[in-house]
Amino acid sequence: MRLNQIGFLGLMVLSLSLHNCKQKGGDFKATPSGIKYQIFSANKNKKLKAGDFFDFHMVILNSKDSIIQDSYKNPDGAIKNQQFPEDSTKGGLIEAFLLLSEGDSAIFRISNDSLIAQRNRSIQKSLDMMKTQMEAQVAQASNDSTRKLIEQRYKNQIQLGEAQMKQEDPNLPKGGYVEYRVKLLAIKTREDVEKEMQEANKKRIEEAEKRLGGEKKQIEQYLKDKKLNGKSTASGLFYVIQKEGTGASPQAGDSVSVSYKGMLLNGKVFDTSIEAEAKAAEVFNPNRTYGPFKFTLGRQQVIPGWDEGIALLKPGTKALLLIPSRLAYAERGTQDGSIPPHTILVFEVELFGFKSGQDNKTSGNGRKSGAYPGSQGAGAGGFGDIQ
Repeated sequence: MRLNQIGFLGLMVLSLSLHNCKQKGGDFKATPSGIKYQIFSANKNKKLKAGDFFDFHMVILNSKDSIIQDSYKNPDGAIKNQQFPEDSTKGGLIEAFLLLSEGDSAIFRISNDSLIAQRNRSIQKSLDMMKTQMEAQVAQASNDSTRKLIEQRYKNQIQLGEAQMKQEDPNLPKGGYVEYRVKLLAIKTREDVEKEMQEANKKRIEEAEKRLGGEKKQIEQYLKDKKLNGKSTASGLFYVIQKEGTGASPQAGDSVSVSYKGMLLNGKVFDTSIEAEAKAAEVFNPNRTYGPFKFTLGRQQVIPGWDEGIALLKPGTKALLLIPSRLAYAERGTQDGSIPPHTILVFEVELFGFKSGQDNKTSGNGRKSGAYPGSQGAGAGGFGDIQ
C-alpha cells in the first residue's frame, strides 16, 4: 500500500473530479520549484506529512481543459488509504500535497517540462541501480565469457532506458501543463487504516453469511419445485446425482474430462461444452472448440464450486451442481454480464474420466487415463479465469 515516488507520479493514470474548485476565483501562487497553486482551506490544522495515510479525490486535466481522469467517477469512490512517501520531489505532486491540510481543496498546475524531468530522474535512478547490480555480478563472475554476457545484458537494458529519456511524450507537449484538482478528504494513522480494514472485513463476512443463508433457501426451493433430492456440503454446495458412475473419484492434481451445461436458476443457459446445446440456447460461439472440457482438479483453474463438485463424482456420473455465488463469481459476476454479481449457478455435468496426477494409471471407467472421447473443450465459458 506504500506509495513511492514513482507510484505517486503514477496518479496521472489513476481513475481520478473536483466539483467545487472553480467556485472561488483568485490568482495562482507559485512554489520556489515552480508549482502553481490555489488552495481553498477548510481551516483545519491537521497537516499532511510523510508517513500519513490519506483519502482524496482528484481530477486531472491537460492545459486545454480536457479531463484525463476523474476519481469522482470511480465505482468504488474516492482513492483511499494511500501512504504518503517519506521522500519529497521538488516540483512534483509530492511537494504539492505537502501544502495541504485535512479538508482542503486545491488546484495544482505542474509544467510538462517539470513532469518530463521527473520522469527522466526516475529512469536515471533505475539505470544507476542497474549499473551497480551489473558491477556486482561482473565482480562475482567466474570467467571472462560470463562477465561479457552479464555486461551485454545490462548494456542492452541501459541503452533502452537512455533512449526512453530522450523520447518526447505526446501527452506532455512542451509549453503545456497538467492540472490537478484535489480534495483531501481525510488524514489517517496506520492504526486508523487497520481498524477501518478490520471493520470492513467484518462487514463483508457478515454480509456473505447472510447472503449464503438466503441463497441456501433459494436452492432448497429450486430443488423442491423440481422435485429433486439434493445433498449439500459444508461449503454450501448442493448436488444431485442423476446417474451414478463407477470406480474411484478424482482427487486434487488429477486431470478430469467433463461435459457441462451452465444455467441460471431461471433456466437460462449461459454456456455449455455441447455444440448442439449451445445452438439450441443461442449461445453458440464459432470461435471455440466444443467437446469434453479438461482441467486439473484442485488447482484453481475453475471456480471453487467446480473443484469441489467434480471431486464428488465417479467416472460416468451425471449430476446437477447448484453452486452458491461465493463458490462461483461472488460480487464480480462476469465481464460480459451473462452472470450477474451474487448469482447462484446450476450446472448439468458428466464426468467422463480422469487421469491420475500421480501415477498415470488407468482410472474410472476402464479407458486408459487421458484417452477421452471428443476434442479438448474451450474451457467452461471462461471459468478457468477464476482464481
